[in-house]
Amino acid sequence: RETHVPPDTAHRLVVRRADAAGLHAHKYLAPAARLGKRDLLQAKVVEIVKNRRQHRAHRILTSVARQGDMVIEHWCFFHSERVSAERNRPELTIGNRQSTIRCMRLKMAAIVAGWFLSVVAATVYGAPPVFVKGVRFSNKAVNDAIRQGIEHLWSTQQDNGSWGALNVWQERYDYKVGPTALVAYALMESGISPQDARLAKAMDYITGLETDLTYDLAFRAMALEAASRWSPKYLKPLRKDVYTLIRSLTSEGGYTYYSRGSTPGERDFPAWVGGRADNSNSQYGLLGVWAGQRAGIDVPREYWSRTLKYWFALQAEDGGWNYNYRKRPHTYPAMTVAGLASVYVCMDNLYQAKFANCADPEELEPVRKGLEYMDRKFIDSFRTETPQYYYYLFGVERVGLAAGYKYFGGTDWYKYGATKLLARRRPDGGWEATGTFSGTSDTATAFALLFLVRGQKPVLFNKLRFQGDWNNRPRDLASLTRWISRIFETTVNWQVIDLSVPVSDWHDAPLIYISGAKAPQFSDEDVEKLRRFVRRGGTLFSCTECKGKRFAEGIRELYGRLFKKYELLEVAQDHPIYSCYFKLKGRPKFFIVSNGVRPLAIHTDADLPRAWQLRTVKRDKWAYEAAANVYALVTDMGALWSRGTSPWPEGGAIAVRTAPVARLRHSGNWDPEPLAFERFSLLLGDETGLA
Repeated sequence: RETHVPPDTAHRLVVRRADAAGLHAHKYLAPAARLGKRDLLQAKVVEIVKNRRQHRAHRILTSVARQGDMVIEHWCFFHSERVSAERNRPELTIGNRQSTIRCMRLKMAAIVAGWFLSVVAATVYGAPPVFVKGVRFSNKAVNDAIRQGIEHLWSTQQDNGSWGALNVWQERYDYKVGPTALVAYALMESGISPQDARLAKAMDYITGLETDLTYDLAFRAMALEAASRWSPKYLKPLRKDVYTLIRSLTSEGGYTYYSRGSTPGERDFPAWVGGRADNSNSQYGLLGVWAGQRAGIDVPREYWSRTLKYWFALQAEDGGWNYNYRKRPHTYPAMTVAGLASVYVCMDNLYQAKFANCADPEELEPVRKGLEYMDRKFIDSFRTETPQYYYYLFGVERVGLAAGYKYFGGTDWYKYGATKLLARRRPDGGWEATGTFSGTSDTATAFALLFLVRGQKPVLFNKLRFQGDWNNRPRDLASLTRWISRIFETTVNWQVIDLSVPVSDWHDAPLIYISGAKAPQFSDEDVEKLRRFVRRGGTLFSCTECKGKRFAEGIRELYGRLFKKYELLEVAQDHPIYSCYFKLKGRPKFFIVSNGVRPLAIHTDADLPRAWQLRTVKRDKWAYEAAANVYALVTDMGALWSRGTSPWPEGGAIAVRTAPVARLRHSGNWDPEPLAFERFSLLLGDETGLA
């Protein structure tokens, strides 16, 4: 009615597009207008399946879910008008009441069919899960949840600036600092400055209390480190807490409930723990020390060695960790992410030099087993980890970011976890605590915010897993993105992507990073995927490692296959890449494939990843600055998009009008961006209904 589309036309469009995805929506919707065209639709099914256009199918079916109700409303309106006009004809037996009932039934069928088809498409075509309990993931929904979560926390702050205390285990432990420190940390990670009067009051509260509880000290250290990014006045209390935690490390490398600034004695080990540290306190004690290191506080190498030894020793045969090995042999995901995240922190401080040379490094066995454990348990963990739900999600986010993983067990951990959180949100914007580990409603909300905010940060680099030595320097991008985040004062992340997933899953980041020393192997299908990524606006960035002649030759061969019209050429020293942010003075030597509008691929034979892996910022600062200039040149210093979203529009909207556009082919470079008009058409359709 609103768009003046004839109801039969609207219905035909939805049915045709749904059936093109291969799931015959006309079985549910066609009775409204009797418009099933099986031969044409089945031909389209074959075409879609052949081209493996999974995400297009998912997009179309999601559109059906939204528009199915609209289509039946159009039909019902059309039908009821006809009934009203012809009700006096004797041959017409259907009455208005029967028509209304039929329309209601059809509407319900359309709604159910739309939801059903979307879920089936996600299963059959491998599209990422979108719906959880009727909630759909979107960047807007996440941003709204973050905003409302922040507002909820402000509404529950007490007059003294705190968010209350937490008493656990029959009031054996009275946490007066930890809850407020955790909430303050979550608010600062959400972008609230400690100069805000309300947050400043909370910081005064936590710094004014004495405590010897490990959780209290650890969360306070994390909050003080976040606050120190705005003001150096928080460094002094941070240094005190960090040194207390370092001195409180047990002889085996873990933490008990108490951190009193010396090697724990018997009174620090509750009898029920079995006379040793537990993995929950141990992970947070380490996080507190790591917060101090990020703020520039020196941490002895021995600390990381003892801590890593502790976590290695307590890993079970199945790859997981538990709370305390002696008393609780059963492993579970919440403690496994604690173990993995702790191992990654220690590795970054101990094993830089292990990967300096390109000697076919293998992933550490404990890390491999732990990640395989998460692949097996991830989906089911949202049921089994209910008592520590939000505590667990904070750990998932830390492991996902540290490992550079986009998926656990084939599931996008951020999209799935965020959708789960959206579904569990209370009307007041907060989240309800589910057990001791999640604490109060305020601390549960803080954990949820940390997952949403930190996981949502933009991804700058996709590290490509290909057939070859793609991971000689496993922590190169972890080091580089941490440095870039500090220099540009905006957090950016990295992740590993695989050639087996759809190109649409690559659009988290503007850059695909390819490195190695040996000849890379790419099939024709791989090349086509890379070409599709570049044509959709992405850029390739490659580095030759360890002076690998075969890689240098192989990457040039790849670019020759990818770009038929353009060459990889050395650029002059007055090219913007040498001065767009840092002045590089001609080092390193860059080669660029350009379409005359933007760089499609950037390559250097300088071994930049070695410096990133070794974290030699002072000695090899130019290697970091070179990567920063690549970032600045490709993005034009514009804002990056959030994780889980894409600059490529979803499309799927039904066009109500079309506007033909003629393009002029001429002898010059008339088509530098072959997919530009496709993207523009999708955007126009989504925004205006015009195609």
